[in-house]
Amino acid sequence: MKNLSTMTYTKAQKRFEKIHQLFSMGGNYKTKDLMDIFNCSDNTILNDTRDMRKKGLICKVGHSYYMPEEFRVNTLLDNADMGLSMISSMFVKALPQMKDYLDGMLVQRAKNSDIFRFDFNLETINDVNIISKIVAAINTKVAISFTYSSKNGKKSDKNAYPLSISNFDGFWYVIAYDLEKGSLRTYHIEQINDIETLEDDFLGSKREKLEKEAKNIHSAWYKTDVKTVKLKVVDVGVEYIKRKSYPNITIEEDKGTELYLQMTYYNNIEVLNFVKRWLPYIKIIDHKELNMELKNLLKISIENL
Repeated sequence: MKNLSTMTYTKAQKRFEKIHQLFSMGGNYKTKDLMDIFNCSDNTILNDTRDMRKKGLICKVGHSYYMPEEFRVNTLLDNADMGLSMISSMFVKALPQMKDYLDGMLVQRAKNSDIFRFDFNLETINDVNIISKIVAAINTKVAISFTYSSKNGKKSDKNAYPLSISNFDGFWYVIAYDLEKGSLRTYHIEQINDIETLEDDFLGSKREKLEKEAKNIHSAWYKTDVKTVKLKVVDVGVEYIKRKSYPNITIEEDKGTELYLQMTYYNNIEVLNFVKRWLPYIKIIDHKELNMELKNLLKISIENL
């Protein structure tokens, strides 16, 4: 024969768990509501809810009980849904051919994908197989061979060790250690063809150091020699630039209506593009070469109007 106290405890414990599940889905319930739902007396409900109130799991206002938002399951699920919706909307920008599959796979979690909009365009990945092989090579720590087509149409065979896939200004690149040149390089993925995975790990002890270096690359113009330039931002440009985070820009001094920046770069075009975007609220400080190049570009632009 089962011990009566054990049976009572088990029944009470199950009821406690059901009450917790009910409140975790949100809503307010009075003692009478809970009595009807669980078919028990008001004293039983008071005893059960007293323990939950002591633990802060539920609160009471007047005759109604409710669970604080941070403990509710639906709140956690809503937050997860929002995150996945944002991710899936960006995913579809890069792989529009996967939209139908994604909608079916994440129908419950990505139902709000169409709500999120982004003011940047992601390059469409036309050959998913290339991305898959690069990812596999990074995970298994082996090299790849491929044919690379430069912008002038010249093709060359490459053997490289892929370290990461990065998106710079909307375009997809693989950061890899070029085995022939003996240095890190960025390769535009859209210009890669005939990719094959090699079996050997050519990096050995260099791998860990190169992986760290690859994480610090912030531009497709990557070169081993990093340059710096100082910039001054004024007026409304200060407010907008402070809102964003740039991996290669640090604020050296904030004077309220004036902002002094230091920018690291590999190619002059990185600085020129950034400055042109924020004209007339920005200028280059103490760099004659860049200032002259900027003036020439602006002069040509005005002449072409």
